[in-house]
Amino acid sequence: MDYLGKFKDTENSVFDYNSPDDQVSGITTAVNLKTWFEKAGAKSLYEINTSLMKHIIGTHLTLQDLCRLNSYIAPNTHVVVLVAAQMIEYGNGKTKNHWIVWTDKLKLFNGQEITEQTALTEQVQLELYSWGKVKNQLAHGRTLGEVMQYSFAAMVVSKIP
Repeated sequence: MDYLGKFKDTENSVFDYNSPDDQVSGITTAVNLKTWFEKAGAKSLYEINTSLMKHIIGTHLTLQDLCRLNSYIAPNTHVVVLVAAQMIEYGNGKTKNHWIVWTDKLKLFNGQEITEQTALTEQVQLELYSWGKVKNQLAHGRTLGEVMQYSFAAMVVSKIP
């Protein structure tokens, strides 16, 4: 079940959401997520490419963006990233279609943290929350460059009190 799409249906008076096949009514924008987090008591701390226009035509996250997101990984924050689900094992789609939550820093396959000097050809790992699971869900052999290619927008919010 598409939990975010179903949740969004309660706020969407224009398009009815009845199934994951409802492509337009099931879209969850960064604005929607930010509003939900704030209604739950969280505070927005940092955003990249989250305006509606950037959400529609925005560019990919950069290596600098990914390093910055790493710096926000802490027990009192959520790092939420819009990706192409193809980035994740068993995911489908090369466009912006899936929100994930980083539960640890993006690291090289050997466990070292990425830096702005890390080669884009290096294989990486990322523990994340998606589809009801917390684990390293990057598709096997994903490189840093591919993570950049499949990452589009991000926000950091405080944990919900």
